[in-house]
Amino acid sequence: MDPPGMSGARAILLCLPLLACGGSAPSARPLTAEPISVDDRRYFEEGVDFIVDPEALEGRWALEWRQELEARVERADVIAVVRVHTFSTQTDLQRQVSFYLRVDEERRLLGVFPTDMALSSREGALGYATLEGNERRILQQRFLLFVKWDQPEGSTGVVPRWHMSPAANTVVDRVQRLVNARLGREEAPPRTRVIVREN
Repeated sequence: MDPPGMSGARAILLCLPLLACGGSAPSARPLTAEPISVDDRRYFEEGVDFIVDPEALEGRWALEWRQELEARVERADVIAVVRVHTFSTQTDLQRQVSFYLRVDEERRLLGVFPTDMALSSREGALGYATLEGNERRILQQRFLLFVKWDQPEGSTGVVPRWHMSPAANTVVDRVQRLVNARLGREEAPPRTRVIVREN
């Protein structure tokens, strides 16, 4: 039995390591990551597409959209449905402009969503032009967010490389099926509706 007053002290001591590591609400941002490959940069280009209805695409455009979606699902570390609540710009000392987005997670499909997730796209990034002039099309809208963690050579920090697509229900469902296949989950059988008619 603990001496009087020691049980509370022991509880505090047991909690200290958890607090030092982030406790029950860690940031979920990895401490290290591999440098992102040139190929991956095509899919996590720090930009947005505005294809709300992929079914309207035809021919080569439809094929490319499907291939890019499947590649993002296969390579992403985090996939979530988010809502953009902040869209801001910042100019550095070299007069290069960066866009900064803050998002709220609404539904997680893969990985662990960090509590401090912030997305940026610096002038020169492959996807930079998709944000330029599109604040109204992005702010307060729902998107599918695909994140690949990157630790550039010589850097001590890990940053998210990302892409966002409109969170149309049909696209979210398709991504969920692809995630399930990637993780080896079995698809739930389709629901059947039985109607009994009385004579």
